[in-house]
Amino acid sequence: GEAALTGDTLSSGSPVAKIVDMLKGMSSKSEEDGKAEEETFSSFKCHSTKVIESKATKMSDLEELSLSLENKIEKLAALKGELASKAVSVKKDLEKNDETTREADSTRENSHKSFLSSEKEMTANLKTLSQALTSLKETEKKSEATELLAMSSNAELAALGRQLQEVQNPPASNPFSKDFLSPKDGLALLGGAPGDYESQSGGVLGVLTSTRDTYAKDLETLQQTEASQKDAFDKMTATLLSEKKELAELLRITEASRASTEEEIETRKSQLKEAKENFATETDLKAQEEKTLASKTAVYEQRKSLRSEEETAIAQAIAVLNSDSSFATFTAVKTSPSFLQLGRSTGLAKSVSRRGQAIQFLRQEAHARSSTKLAHLAVLLSSESANPFGKVLGEIEKMQETIVAEGKADKKKFDWCAAERVKSKESKSEKETQIGSFKAELLELKGTLTGPVDGLEATLVKAEEDLKENEEDQEKETADRKKENKEYQKNIANLQNAQGLVDKALSVLKKFYAKVALMQVKNQASEQATEDPEYDEGDFKGQANGGKVQELLKAVLDDTAKEEADAHKAEQDAQIDFEDRLALLTRSAEELGKTITDTEKAIADAKVKVTENKEMKADAEKEKKSIEEYLEDIKPQCDFITKNLDQRKANRAGETKSLEKAIELIKGTPAYKSLA
Repeated sequence: GEAALTGDTLSSGSPVAKIVDMLKGMSSKSEEDGKAEEETFSSFKCHSTKVIESKATKMSDLEELSLSLENKIEKLAALKGELASKAVSVKKDLEKNDETTREADSTRENSHKSFLSSEKEMTANLKTLSQALTSLKETEKKSEATELLAMSSNAELAALGRQLQEVQNPPASNPFSKDFLSPKDGLALLGGAPGDYESQSGGVLGVLTSTRDTYAKDLETLQQTEASQKDAFDKMTATLLSEKKELAELLRITEASRASTEEEIETRKSQLKEAKENFATETDLKAQEEKTLASKTAVYEQRKSLRSEEETAIAQAIAVLNSDSSFATFTAVKTSPSFLQLGRSTGLAKSVSRRGQAIQFLRQEAHARSSTKLAHLAVLLSSESANPFGKVLGEIEKMQETIVAEGKADKKKFDWCAAERVKSKESKSEKETQIGSFKAELLELKGTLTGPVDGLEATLVKAEEDLKENEEDQEKETADRKKENKEYQKNIANLQNAQGLVDKALSVLKKFYAKVALMQVKNQASEQATEDPEYDEGDFKGQANGGKVQELLKAVLDDTAKEEADAHKAEQDAQIDFEDRLALLTRSAEELGKTITDTEKAIADAKVKVTENKEMKADAEKEKKSIEEYLEDIKPQCDFITKNLDQRKANRAGETKSLEKAIELIKGTPAYKSLA
C-alpha cells in the first residue's frame, strides 16, 4: 500500500511519489469540477422546470379563457338574435301606429266635413227662422215671412210655410178645415176660423220661436259634439304621437344595443383569437424548453459518465503505483538514471526513451493545462502492459470526440443564452410599454368617470336631479290643472242651473201668454157667434210688461249661455296650454331619461374597461416579473459561459494540440512501429 512509498528509497521527492500526488490532485480537481457542473446543471434544471410549469399554467389559463370567451360569444350571439327579433317587433308596432294614425285622420276628416255640412245647413235654417220671426212681428211683412219659410230647403220649415200660407188663404170649400195643422209642428194651437189670421199667426209665432230655439240648441249640441270629438281626436293623436316617440326611442335603443353587442362579439372574437395564438405560442415554447432540458440533461449525463471514467482511471493508476509490486520494482532500480527505463530490456532502450518522452510530454501538458484527460493518458501510457498503445490511442480518439462535443455544447449554450437574453429583454421592454399604456388609459378613464364638471358620474347626478325637478313640475302642473278644472266644473254647473231656471221661467211665461193669445182667439169667435152686450170689458192681454219680462229673461238666458261658452273656451285654452306645457316637460323628461340611460351604460362600459385594464396591467406586471426572474435564474450559467467561452475554447484547442502531439510521439516509438 501507500506505506511502501514511505521508506528511505522512495522519498517524497521521488518521481513516483510526485506522480501519485499529481494523480491525487487530478482526482480532487475532477471531483470539484463535477460538483460545480452539478450545481450549474441543477440550477438550470430547476429554472427549466419552473419555465415548463409556468408555461403549462399559462396554457391552462389560456384554455380556460378561451372556453369562457366562447361561452360569452355564444351568449352575445343569442342576445343579438333577441335584439334583432325585438327590433322587427318594434318596427311592426311603429307601422301599426302609423296605420292607426292614418285611419284616425281619415275618420276625423270625414266627421269634420259632415259637421261643417250640418252646421252650414242648421245655420241657414236658423237664419231663415230668425228672418221669418222678424217678418211675422211686422204685419206688412207676414206674407214675406210665409214665402221665406215655404221656400226653405228644410222640409219642416217648408211645411210650416205652406201651412202659414193656408192660414192666410184658406181653401173656399172648407173654410174651417184644419188639415194643414201638423201635430209634429204644434200648429194645433192655431185652431179657429179661417179668417182669424191675426190670432193664428200669433200661435205660429210661438211655434216658430220654439222651433228656432230647438234648432239653436241642436246647433249648440252639434258644435259641442264636434268640439268633444276634436278633443278626443287630439288626445288620441297625442297618445299615438307619444307612443310613436316611445317606440322610436325603443327602436333606437334596441338598434344601439344590437350594434354594441355586435361590436362586443367582434372584440371577444379578437380576444379569443389572441388567446388561441398565445396558447399555441406557449405550447411551442413549452415543447422547446422540454427539448432543451432533455438535450442538456443528456449532455450532462454524458459528461458525468466521462468524469466518472476519468476518476476511475486515476484511482486505478494510484492503486498501481501504491502496490507492493511497484515498491519492489522501484526499489530494485533505485540507482538507475531514469525510471523511464524500468522494466524494459536493454535491447528496447531507445523505444522506452521515446515512450518516456510521450509520457513526460503528456504529464507536462496535463499540469500546464490542468487537464485530467492528458493526465489520464499519461497514466495509461505508463502502464506495465506489453502494448498500451492501442488503449491509449483509443482513449485519445474518445477524448478528441469529447472535446469536439464540449465545444459544440458550449457554442450552443452560448447562443441560447444570447438569444434568451435578447428575447427576454425585448419581452420585458414590451411589457413595460404595455404597463405604461394601461396606466395612462386608467388615468384617462378615471377622468372620464369622476371628472368634477363633465365626468360621467357628475353628469348622471345632474341628470337625475333635473329629472326629479321635472317630475315635481309635472305634479304641480297637474295639480293646478285639476284645481282649475274643478273650479270650471263648478262654474259650469252654476251657469247651467241658472240657464235651467231662466229657461223654466221663460217657458212658464211663454205658455201662459200663449194661452192668453188662444183665449183671445176663442173670445173673438164667441163674440161673432153671440151679440150679448151685457159684459164687454175687452180682451184680456195680461200684464203690460209680460213681453218685456220675457225679453229680459231671454237676454239673461243669452248672456248666461255666452258666459258658459266663454267658460268652455277658457277651459279649452287652459287645457291646451296645460297639455303644451306637460308635453314640453314630458319631452324633457324623456331626454333626461335617455341621458341617464346612456350615461349609466357609459359608466358601466367605462368600469368594465377599468377592470379589464387593471387585469391586463396586473398580467403584464406578472409577466414582467416572471421575465426578470427568468433572467436572474439563467444569469449564473449564462454569465459563466459568456465569461469563460474563449478560455474554454483555447483550453480545448490546447488539449487537442497536445493530443495530436501525443499521437505523433506514440506512433513514432519503435515499440508502436514494431507492433503496428
